[in-house]
Amino acid sequence: MMRSLLLYFFIVFFQVSLSQDFGNLNISVVDSNDSATFNYDLYLSDSSNVTVQSWKSIDRNELLIDSLASGIYSVKVTKGESKEIVKGIIVRAGKITFITVKIKPVETERSCDFVVSDKKPKCHVCKSRKHIIKYAYGLPTKKTLELAKQEKLKLGGCVIQTCQPRWYCTKDQVDIINK
Repeated sequence: MMRSLLLYFFIVFFQVSLSQDFGNLNISVVDSNDSATFNYDLYLSDSSNVTVQSWKSIDRNELLIDSLASGIYSVKVTKGESKEIVKGIIVRAGKITFITVKIKPVETERSCDFVVSDKKPKCHVCKSRKHIIKYAYGLPTKKTLELAKQEKLKLGGCVIQTCQPRWYCTKDQVDIINK
């Protein structure tokens, strides 16, 4: 009787201690418009960058990884040429960690005629940088409106898209495009 009681407590203690060393990770994958995205690959790595698990062509935008050992992880999501990495994900014992990975499309020179660099370009008309100002997108603040009145920046509107002008020439009144 005593032996079975000890065995019972050992099994219960062992199961409780094992269950407390594991947590769950819930990963949602969205595109740049916060819409659910599908058909992506996902790689889960531990703190030493060793891939622990990987999934190919996932057909849902949310993935629950259960019984994951407590620790620090990173997640890499790839879809075509796009890639996003989230590091420092802490999975705690007995808890669910929620993360959202936003995958951005890869812009190529052919997909957008506008100069996408953050470095001030030359105007393709007057060949000068002197009159080049940056676009501002989104809801303008008081400061943004004041800078626009002073022609130090150009208001681009509230809708933000992947291919839109970033630079404007005040002299020639043109958006700066790739040559």
